[in-house]
Amino acid sequence: MSKLSVLITARFDPKAADLFAHRAGVDFQDWSKRERRGYTVDDLAPILKGKRIFVTEIDRVNDDLLARCPDLRVVISCRGSPVNVDIPACTKHGVLVLNTPGRNAEGVADLAVGGMIVMARRVIPAANLTKQGGWATNQGSVYFGFQGSDLSDASIGLVGLGAVAKAVARRLRGFGARILACDPYAPDETFKQLGVIRADLATVVKEADFLSIHVHVTPETKGMIGKAQFAMMKPSAFLINTARSGAVDTEAMVEALRTKRIAGAFLDVFDKEPVAADNPLCALDSVVMTPHIGGSTPGQTREQSRIVADQLIAILDGKQPPHMVNPEVAEKALKGLA
Repeated sequence: MSKLSVLITARFDPKAADLFAHRAGVDFQDWSKRERRGYTVDDLAPILKGKRIFVTEIDRVNDDLLARCPDLRVVISCRGSPVNVDIPACTKHGVLVLNTPGRNAEGVADLAVGGMIVMARRVIPAANLTKQGGWATNQGSVYFGFQGSDLSDASIGLVGLGAVAKAVARRLRGFGARILACDPYAPDETFKQLGVIRADLATVVKEADFLSIHVHVTPETKGMIGKAQFAMMKPSAFLINTARSGAVDTEAMVEALRTKRIAGAFLDVFDKEPVAADNPLCALDSVVMTPHIGGSTPGQTREQSRIVADQLIAILDGKQPPHMVNPEVAEKALKGLA
């Protein structure tokens, strides 16, 4: 196969690039190093001219861009779920879409478990009181006033058992926690290997002291944690969401928090980002919010680069890459690279 022309606007690990750069003509245009973050269609169309493969992390691929880039055959989205790519448009144009599942699993899992600890041990209010001098004036009551709970005594409910949830389960085993999960698509062997109890959604919701969300938003999962599910939860339970806000009915969650139907929530994802100061969640003391930083670690860049490199090498070797989103166009798209 002759050298392929590739545009990479994603953050990329040089060590991974070394695995294929000598076999392809690669143009690196890291979006994070631009003064104006991200590329528009007008930015991309000229630099994609003649390129066969486009590797993107945040830049959007839509029908307009594809119409202006007729040479493009493959788009690799550095996302577990390629939300920045219009899949039907790519399929219409015969462009194969690849993704990078599990690229940020370790970092997000760390934050999810960290969120459980933060909520279980009331870390934020305790830290605030200490910095404000409250410890000195309330020594007799602080110890008992901030009494928390032990993860070793907790039942952790995982909604979904994909890459992130599996990483969460591995971490929680070290705490001795009881772990339940609902995922109709995960095989029994996965549950067995992780020491996780398979249960339906209702059982997971009812028994969880910490309910942690780990699903992509699809028609099946959108709003799957809503009013009915909050009514089933323990009043002492916490919701942890480091996945996608769309899996939770935000209005029902706010109501459950306001009425103390549940004890609190640790949230890294929101319906509208960035979060505005007048968001009702900001007024709730039982909520800890972080600005969508779950995957913000060097490990994410290394892992997404490794997954992209493996797929590019497969293509260069004349093989089908492993993570195809619209495989129905694979044969034609890959033949067009020859």
